[in-house]
Amino acid sequence: MSLKQIAAELKLSLTTVSRALNDYPEVAEGTRLQVQAAAQRLGYRPNATARRLALGKAEAVGMVLPIVPGQLASDVQFLTVAAAMTERLARDGMDLLLVSAPQDHELRAYERAIAARRVDAFVVARTQVQDERLQLLARHGMPFVAYGRTEDSQLPAHAWLDFDNHSGGRQAAEHFLSSGLRRMGYVGAPPGYSFAAQRHAGFAATVQAAGDATLPPAAVRRDAFDALSGYRAMQQLLALPGAGRPQAVLVDNDLAGQGALQAVKEQGLRLGQDLELAVYGELPPEAVPPGLLCVRQADSAATGVELAEMVLDLLRGEPLQGLQRLHPPTLQRS
Repeated sequence: MSLKQIAAELKLSLTTVSRALNDYPEVAEGTRLQVQAAAQRLGYRPNATARRLALGKAEAVGMVLPIVPGQLASDVQFLTVAAAMTERLARDGMDLLLVSAPQDHELRAYERAIAARRVDAFVVARTQVQDERLQLLARHGMPFVAYGRTEDSQLPAHAWLDFDNHSGGRQAAEHFLSSGLRRMGYVGAPPGYSFAAQRHAGFAATVQAAGDATLPPAAVRRDAFDALSGYRAMQQLLALPGAGRPQAVLVDNDLAGQGALQAVKEQGLRLGQDLELAVYGELPPEAVPPGLLCVRQADSAATGVELAEMVLDLLRGEPLQGLQRLHPPTLQRS
């Protein structure tokens, strides 16, 4: 059954039938109901591509994913967020479109998706202190929800979901200090990432404020954002001589945390006794040893649902005041 056949049976124009099925407001209510009833009776099934073109909508939300060999498979948190987003968007007839991109050409992937009108909005993950992706989307007037805040003062007001990273770093340092530990270490992602800058700032400021605690440059590694770099960074900290070796270490992301735990295991160290170690994020349950401290955010699946609902609200025109959300983290012992 085609639109032409419905139009012929009802003696209406093809344009009127199309607009009635797509709920255009200029079509009279009686005509709209007549066309929809005929379509249902005759078994009409709309062509999804034609419908999207007619409405000027892609019915999809995009996420650009830089491809780093070996990283995606181990990033359980991201996969869980994406799966929950997919399920929630599907309930509103929307798809989540993951766009792969070379790590050094991420902006081009955004530009192509915008030019081809592949998506109606973006969710931008792992925001940066100065984020060219958000600047690009703002210039194009493209709706987006930032998964994380940015310090870019040139950006217009926009929707974002974030966790209080400064507080998480502070909580880890306060726990270490309250346990009587004074020699600190830090393993983190590159400081250009907003979350990494915020977590380090919270941790370092709290250590410094204690007066008698130390966080020497030799005990800080800010280039670890996968298991291998986390492993090597922790090896370097544990190899520091004498009083330079930290008694307590915060790893500011779970990807590096998996490698850091392997380095600790190889040294035969007992967590909570020989070394205090806190990992920020959500590790697989089987990878969490006894004695590990975890700075936990909201459940990843719940975060994915919230992101999906925020972008749907954004597309519906909800006020930005309700689409800027900051949640607290908690420090827990395994």
